[in-house]
Amino acid sequence: VSALVVGPGETIRERLAAGVAEELRDGSNPEIGAAMRVGEDGRIALDPEAAAAIFFSDCTPEDAALAASRLRSISPSSLGGRPGRAPWRDKPSNYLFCGEDQALADEAQEGYAAGLTGRRDRLTASHSPFWSRPDALAGVMVDWAAAPDLEVPE
Repeated sequence: VSALVVGPGETIRERLAAGVAEELRDGSNPEIGAAMRVGEDGRIALDPEAAAAIFFSDCTPEDAALAASRLRSISPSSLGGRPGRAPWRDKPSNYLFCGEDQALADEAQEGYAAGLTGRRDRLTASHSPFWSRPDALAGVMVDWAAAPDLEVPE
């Protein structure tokens, strides 16, 4: 769902290095970097007001504040890490584009979805449709699960 998809040995920036505007090469809205705060433990957190505006822009102000308050800090390695495997290369993998995403521009979402072999669907939603449009998101997931070409692991 409007996700960062990287291959084995790739970082987020490397995945988008070709064909994506310079300001999007980290895969995100530049305001996210400005909202990042590094704690004494080295973990990265986002300013809650900025997070509410960026990730939950189509929620009510109350829901956006609640959702932002539940975000937790992340390890810096999650931004620059290099995964060892990419199961999406071996199995059909779907991508849901969020048309009102303030975190990942359409161009960045296209870059991340490149190479996926599953379905591509779109919602008019922010980066967090599980908060703002849960019924619509559930409908997409049900459609994906009911797809006749879905491979079920043994």
